[in-house]
Amino acid sequence: MFVEERKIVCTSSCGKHALVGILSTPDIATASLKNGMQPVIILLHGAMAHKNSFYHKDLSASLADKFNCHVYRYDQVGSGESLDGGAGPSAAADTEGYRECGPRNMMNGFHRDVEDLRVVVHVLAQQHKLFVAGIIGHSRGGLLAHLFAAQYGTMLGIRSVVGVNMRWDLSFWHELRKRDIARNGTCVLRWSNRGVKMKHTVEQTHVEEFMAIGEGALQAMASITMPVLNVYGVSAETDTASATYDTGDAMLIDGVVPYADVEGPANVIRNHTLRFMEGVGHYVKEPNAYAKLWGIIAAFVQPILCDAGHCTAAASPLRSTSSL
Repeated sequence: MFVEERKIVCTSSCGKHALVGILSTPDIATASLKNGMQPVIILLHGAMAHKNSFYHKDLSASLADKFNCHVYRYDQVGSGESLDGGAGPSAAADTEGYRECGPRNMMNGFHRDVEDLRVVVHVLAQQHKLFVAGIIGHSRGGLLAHLFAAQYGTMLGIRSVVGVNMRWDLSFWHELRKRDIARNGTCVLRWSNRGVKMKHTVEQTHVEEFMAIGEGALQAMASITMPVLNVYGVSAETDTASATYDTGDAMLIDGVVPYADVEGPANVIRNHTLRFMEGVGHYVKEPNAYAKLWGIIAAFVQPILCDAGHCTAAASPLRSTSSL
């Protein structure tokens, strides 16, 4: 099936930033449900990533193709194409060629990201007649999806939530960045954003804000009533020597996420499903990793869509991961 992709730009909740996204739509239009709405699944990227990172583009195409539904993935403020306010290629570069990402970074503005997602849901409903059948988030995006569901899920009729290698216990980040800031005054995180060298300059207030999110996360998640899936990769990187990040004494499940992050949501969310992918790391880039992820997500999403009156045939793995 041919899947059309078109750019849709929303305005952030504060009215100052563009949220640049892509809506994937199958060429065979879905039949409108009794309220005239059609289903959409929203994808949320993680920290220092963007809407096309890792498996996101493939997952959008797979969901639209196999389930004949719409899929919307967008760049959060400070990521991908959602760079403004003097950020991105137009910002002045430092001596190493890195440019500041803009008004938000991976540790500040989380509550504003939640409000931005509310705006996205509103635009999809009002302007495109789409209801949210599910929100799928990777790592930090998974935490964003869960906290959004806790705050707005029932009110806005969100049908399901999926976290892929989700981080929620942020105490490690708090101690690590606090130590870096105490030593250097600030902490600068560097990465490549669509070929452009970018950086986050993290200040102490950002670290404290981020820590506060994690402290209240489990309590908030306990209020989620819709079906929730959390899926984690299980890689060989289960010791600190080979870990992607320095997590001290914490044992890792996928090279990034500590085991404690797996247990918390599973213990407090009432309608929770937990699945694992053997031999898969945090970024889902290993051979056959995407096929494993797709099989788990497809099995979870299909009954959600069917319960919403949008039944389709069973899905099978069909796309390999593209790494960007």
